[in-house]
Amino acid sequence: MEKRTVTPKVSGSWDDEIKGFPAASLPIASKEAKLGKNANDAKALFRLFSLGVVTNRDDWVYAESVSALDRKIDYLISDYSAAVSDARSFAKMDSHESRFKSGTKWTRSLKSLARKRVIVSKPVYRRTLYRPFSKRLCQNGRVMVDDRVLM
Repeated sequence: MEKRTVTPKVSGSWDDEIKGFPAASLPIASKEAKLGKNANDAKALFRLFSLGVVTNRDDWVYAESVSALDRKIDYLISDYSAAVSDARSFAKMDSHESRFKSGTKWTRSLKSLARKRVIVSKPVYRRTLYRPFSKRLCQNGRVMVDDRVLM
């Protein structure tokens, strides 16, 4: 395929420019392409897609600078550690547990770790792409990340 420069119209539309490209009519991603056994089954631009890092607390675990992320993570670890170091037994129902009513967003996985009294330390930070076009730092610890999907 020959390489050429494509520019949008003043209105922002690309329609006229992409009509001649073979991929123009393909979806970006599809379940069918993801489940396909080989590359020939793919009828989408991307076969692999996922949620990536699932934190359920993005405001707390992403930041643009180390100092900003340090403040957030220090607060979360302090709050979590206070709940874990409290010698009292945890209430059977989450809604009756006063430690889960603090400023931290207590997800199911974080409550489970606290109930097991898992001790945490400051995680490693890594630079990452966030939604999807801005570079941010993200903490990479297991406590504040609920899930990593197909990374």
